[in-house]
Amino acid sequence: MARAGWSALRAWLARISGAFAPYRRDRELDEELAAHLAFHIDENIRRGMTPDEARREALLRTGGVASAKEAYRERRGLPFLEHLGQDLRYARRMMRRDPAFTVIAIVSLSLGIGANTAVFSLTDAALLKRLPVMRPNELVVLEWSSGPETLARSIDGNWHVDPTTGRTTVTSFAVPGFERMRQRAATVANLFAFAPIEQLNVVAGGYADIAGGQFVTGEYYSGLGVGALRGRLLAGRDDSIGSPPVAVITDRYWERRFGREPNVIGSTVGIDGIAVTIVGVTPPEFAGALDIGDTPDVTLPMSLEPRIRLGSADLTDPGFWWVRVMGRLQPDVSAARLQAELEPVFQRAALDGAASRTKDTRAIELPRLHVADGSHGLAEGRESYARPIKLLTLVVALVLLIACANAANLLLTRATARRREITVRLALGASRARIVRQLLVESALLVAGAEALALLVAYWGMSYLVTFAPSGSDLRLHLDARVFAAATAIAVLTTVLFALAPALHATRVDVAEGLKMATRSLRGGRSHFNRSLIVTQIALSVILLVDAGLFVRSLRNLRDVDTGFNPDQLLTFRVDPRLSGYDGARVASVYRDLLVRLAAIPGVRGVTFSRHAQLAGGHRSDAVSVVGRGETERHNVAIDLVGPDFFATMQLPLTGGRAFTLRDDGRVGRVAIVNQSFARRYLTDANAIGARLRDRRGEMEIVGVARDAKYYSIRNPIEPVIYVPYFQEDLGQASFALRTNGDPLSFVGAVRRAAHDVDATLSIFEVSTQRQTAEATLREVRLFANLSTVFGALAIVLACIGVYGVMSYATARRTGEFGIRVALGAEPSNIVWLVMQRAVTLVILGSVIGLVVAVAGTRLFGAMLYGLGGSDPVSLTAAVIIIAIVAFSAAYVPAWRAKRVSPIVALRAE
Repeated sequence: MARAGWSALRAWLARISGAFAPYRRDRELDEELAAHLAFHIDENIRRGMTPDEARREALLRTGGVASAKEAYRERRGLPFLEHLGQDLRYARRMMRRDPAFTVIAIVSLSLGIGANTAVFSLTDAALLKRLPVMRPNELVVLEWSSGPETLARSIDGNWHVDPTTGRTTVTSFAVPGFERMRQRAATVANLFAFAPIEQLNVVAGGYADIAGGQFVTGEYYSGLGVGALRGRLLAGRDDSIGSPPVAVITDRYWERRFGREPNVIGSTVGIDGIAVTIVGVTPPEFAGALDIGDTPDVTLPMSLEPRIRLGSADLTDPGFWWVRVMGRLQPDVSAARLQAELEPVFQRAALDGAASRTKDTRAIELPRLHVADGSHGLAEGRESYARPIKLLTLVVALVLLIACANAANLLLTRATARRREITVRLALGASRARIVRQLLVESALLVAGAEALALLVAYWGMSYLVTFAPSGSDLRLHLDARVFAAATAIAVLTTVLFALAPALHATRVDVAEGLKMATRSLRGGRSHFNRSLIVTQIALSVILLVDAGLFVRSLRNLRDVDTGFNPDQLLTFRVDPRLSGYDGARVASVYRDLLVRLAAIPGVRGVTFSRHAQLAGGHRSDAVSVVGRGETERHNVAIDLVGPDFFATMQLPLTGGRAFTLRDDGRVGRVAIVNQSFARRYLTDANAIGARLRDRRGEMEIVGVARDAKYYSIRNPIEPVIYVPYFQEDLGQASFALRTNGDPLSFVGAVRRAAHDVDATLSIFEVSTQRQTAEATLREVRLFANLSTVFGALAIVLACIGVYGVMSYATARRTGEFGIRVALGAEPSNIVWLVMQRAVTLVILGSVIGLVVAVAGTRLFGAMLYGLGGSDPVSLTAAVIIIAIVAFSAAYVPAWRAKRVSPIVALRAE
């Protein structure tokens, strides 16, 4: 028993002893290395050096204690894993010994990798990602185009006017026309229609809230190929008059409104006063086929539209084009074949609808049907975001190029400085493979650190870029592993290439010659590649700075635009009494009561309302003609429905005539006010008052002319506008505006109480100030101004680091030359100029290249600018001045050091 215990103890002690074996070897190596250094120190002292000089020279000869120790370890033949551990420890020591290099390289690469990952993730989600449905490549979207005059009486949806041809492309159709096409379509497996609903008043659990929605035909979900997450989805039997009212909700709305309650299926909720049964929940990844920015929470059958919109005839009106149409092609059927099949049917339906309201349709051009790719759903809004996102992608690609160029410059400079270390290690017996492996490990550590930080940058960037999406969209950004891997591969290639290439070259030199060179400074030399990298960085930095200047100045120009009315101290909100069951004259009664109660709030100076809030992007147009002046010529102009005291409350002055009053309700006669642009284009200022206009509802008399003001957007030029009294039109939702004393947002509570006093079920939504509403339309320019400024600042920092690194390296190589010049009587200012003239050359060359590319490239985003040309002299000059100041400041530090070189020290180094 005792013998067995003693054996176990000896085995345990042996294991402990083995664990400490590497430390014993380290001590042995330290002893050998100390003896080696002592030999060289003694030799140097005999040559006349002081002890301190002898010690420094011995350390330089051996390449440093750490590198010498690694070379000794190599000769002793330690195992591979222990070599790897040594490589990692040595790489860590090298990174700690030069923290500036480590931090700069890691931060540069991480910013380039992270920014590209975030932006490409946005590109994938907004532009490239297909609908998460069955075989999305089979889906098609129907749209049509025509000249300025169309057969449609009214259009609700997206349309685009080609500035070159003047042709209008529209994605909306009348329901009767859709039904005729569905009956005749033989080359599609399914043809279905859908349309967004701006707001729905949903009452559940005892309280109400506002939700977005859509109407769909019964084939919507089956045509798309979507399954239910819970319950079932809408089918053909649900889309018929007399069917029980049912609805499908999204997973996001299920979570937000119902807290994912399992019993939501089969529950009954109130939607605009109708009891509706929830029958299903859609999958989390499916947000509908509407355009970006339209994410419906609730989906209702198309047959419910007359009950939701209180007696609407839109399902049978051939002149109101408002539904979107998609289909799924049959196998082996082309889009061209479907177009040829449906176009005659579509044109016949359009003619029949137009003939029901006018006698002569011969002068109107027939619309042409187009069949477009439907794999992304409706794409009109997505296409408007395509150019900005592609520009953003180009910008971050430039940042990655700058980051890689900066890392390459740092690695080249560092590799040159380490040639002495590599030579000493070769002299001590290290193999080329061992040195290459060491440098690979160091590069791997740099990239690993950069990747870890890049993940944080990517997640932060994605959270910020989500603000780029339009409000109401369900745009969800996920880390794109493909982009992250591609950007990382570029970073790995950069670090490995520029770390190993100089090292491999250094390992080919003669060891004896290398050791001789290790004891003196290298004579002046030039690295054309280093200078090329600096020129590239400066050029790319100038491009980013010019872009930043253009966007910042565009944003300032947009904020300084004269809107034509006073947007300060205005509180706006929207309300729709129809969501609470009101219709017709009862809506007018609600608005009158609300006007009285809001005007009674202390601190409110004026109250009014309109169909669309000013500068909010809302827009309505109609065809009108001037009575007695070529009535057959109709003009498509903007129509703004406004309430009493609109012009006084908005502080939009009239240049002639009178404003609207409560008596202008259409019972005596229809009236209108036109803006100056309308009067100049279609009338004359002298006889505008009293002229008569005709639209689809009859004639109206012009009773006033208003000053030109921005209506649809700050960016858009002022267009002809007709203001019509709200109470003489079909009443629906409205946007109220309150002119207040003090902060408008402080009146929100009082406004809600006033609405509650009118009707407890009356909901107000989209509460904001007029300034906030206008700022929301500048989101795209503001985002690019902010990002361009950030990326421009980053480019400046990287360029500054690059210039400093190259100039420091070049100055160090010319130490002996400067010492000789000083010894021969050169002035310090001459030494400074010798160093600075290279920086001047690099900055001039890089700036010229950058300016040329920036001016040529502004055509890519010229449409996003406002009030500026691509060759804006202020932006170009500012970019060059900034980069010149930064670059010269970075170059002056090595120059200042060069002029202080002691001739004795420099000549001794030689």
